[in-house]
Amino acid sequence: MLAYGLLACALVVLITVVVADRRRMVLLIRRFLPAYQAAGLVDDADLRMLCTLRERRQARRWARSAGGRPLARAMVAYQLAATELALAHQRVRRGGATPAEFEERRQVLAGVMAAARAAIRPGSTAQAP
Repeated sequence: MLAYGLLACALVVLITVVVADRRRMVLLIRRFLPAYQAAGLVDDADLRMLCTLRERRQARRWARSAGGRPLARAMVAYQLAATELALAHQRVRRGGATPAEFEERRQVLAGVMAAARAAIRPGSTAQAP
């Protein structure tokens, strides 16, 4: 019986950590990604989509139904690159990366986002800043 109690406690702790990490990620996206609106990499709808798991899932479903596997891959790439970009900003802010490392990573991720956005929204003017 004690083992079940310990497992239940571990599960509660794990769920708490996952929820707290997700909230932290949403805050990072909201803090750092609006700066990329001028470059056309994100817009308000993208920011809303990136901040909820439900909307991320809906966006992937839409992409698959609208363009099949290639468009679904582009949506996944966009979502992952956007999340990584927010994390890269936080990493450099905390001193976990040099400004040069950050800039290199930022350019790569912005390029991935621009390419994915062009596939998702043909004719968009997104460009890597």
